[in-house]
Amino acid sequence: MDILQEFEQQKADTIQYSLDKLLKVCISDYVLEDCYAIDDSFRNSILSCRAFDSKDKIKTLKSFLRDNREKFRDNMILFQECLAEIKEIEDDYKWMNSKDGQLIMQIEKWIETQRKNLSKKKENNHIYIGRSLLEPQSLIIGGIVYNAATAEELKNYFREMNPPIAPSYKFIIDGISKTNMNFSKQ
Repeated sequence: MDILQEFEQQKADTIQYSLDKLLKVCISDYVLEDCYAIDDSFRNSILSCRAFDSKDKIKTLKSFLRDNREKFRDNMILFQECLAEIKEIEDDYKWMNSKDGQLIMQIEKWIETQRKNLSKKKENNHIYIGRSLLEPQSLIIGGIVYNAATAEELKNYFREMNPPIAPSYKFIIDGISKTNMNFSKQ
């Protein structure tokens, strides 16, 4: 396996997508549109809220749906779909506020910030930051570097960035493709 393939494999073994896009915090637009077709007054209701980010809002949403069940009598499939989405919102809210969820969200926020910082450094296109697919509460930083000194420089740089947990480093040393990397704190 050549170095770029090894790099791509290591990177593929980490979570590289943003968790925020996977968490359900509101009713889907297509479901909302179907609800509005039943009763246009739903447009100005709790149903249209863009983020159910508290227990009270979720409770209000459940009550609203229960109170308006009769309006769905001709479309109980849509009513069941609303209930399923509310359940997903509630489950994701509970997870986000759990100890594990909060740690992972904190790791995600740190990763996002560091990726933005790295994107400003053109020579760092072979460095990745992610979470382990097998252990999502872990942080992995890796990539292709010229030598052990550059790897150590990167480790020091990331330590100064105060990661929420100690990262695992997976650097591949490639003395052929030398790049001039500057990781001083800015």
